Amino acid sequence: MTTTSTIAPQETAGTRADVAVRIDPRTGVREEVRFFGPDRLKMFGCLHLPAGDPVGGVVICSSIQAEFLKNLRREVLLGRALSQRGIAAVRWHYRGAGNSDGSSEDMTFDTMHADTEAATRWLQDATGVEQLAFAGTRWGGLVAATVAGGHPGAPLALWEPAADSSRYFREVFRSRQIRELKEGSQEATSSSNLVDELNESGTLDVLGYSIDKPLYDSAQGHTLAAGLGDGTRPILLIQIGRNKTLRGEYRKLVTHWEETGSSVSTHVVEEELAWWFA
Repeated sequence: MTTTSTIAPQETAGTRADVAVRIDPRTGVREEVRFFGPDRLKMFGCLHLPAGDPVGGVVICSSIQAEFLKNLRREVLLGRALSQRGIAAVRWHYRGAGNSDGSSEDMTFDTMHADTEAATRWLQDATGVEQLAFAGTRWGGLVAATVAGGHPGAPLALWEPAADSSRYFREVFRSRQIRELKEGSQEATSSSNLVDELNESGTLDVLGYSIDKPLYDSAQGHTLAAGLGDGTRPILLIQIGRNKTLRGEYRKLVTHWEETGSSVSTHVVEEELAWWFA
């Protein structure tokens, strides 16, 4: 597919910012990449814009660390697919991650929530859309649900989301334990010892990626159900794994959401993804 790219200066909030633009000559969809954000530390983001006026907008919330890299290409394709269907979309890197400013040591659940709200405002300011939807993968599902909870009625799409933060971190720690066993360790470090290491040093290495104490501590107690609240909305839940039916944690979520009046659709993809392994 042939595309054109330019670097165009734009004036924003009294400052001059360079914007990289990619236009698909076949469909006319446009991608604008720039640094944005209300604070000193800026975020690296991309807007996917349809050729005409958008009918709505989707905020795509990424996961973290290895999962962010694993899913990056899919999120690019999602943004492009949405823009070709007349829907604007926004992707970005949280502060302290990827190409954004800041250090991973300063990332917390609250800063990720604030970053998502800033990306949502950027999308709306740039396009004027009022109809919003949120999408999140793995850890990004927790973030997307929490932010969507503040936007009554906004649809929510979840791809293999983390149902709660504690379970998520246990699964991440298990990746390190599996690696230790593969490398010949007689006994993998227990989860409790990994938490002790995290508390003592302030960071924990998991397959070359860092889990930092501020994020770990700030995320304790966060769940999909609590973050989203009881407002009604359309919800799409996609499970990816070997099971042919929904796992128990997801069945409980579906029951809870349906009991509170939301319309829930589910889909199972029978494929195993090793999120933290190459």
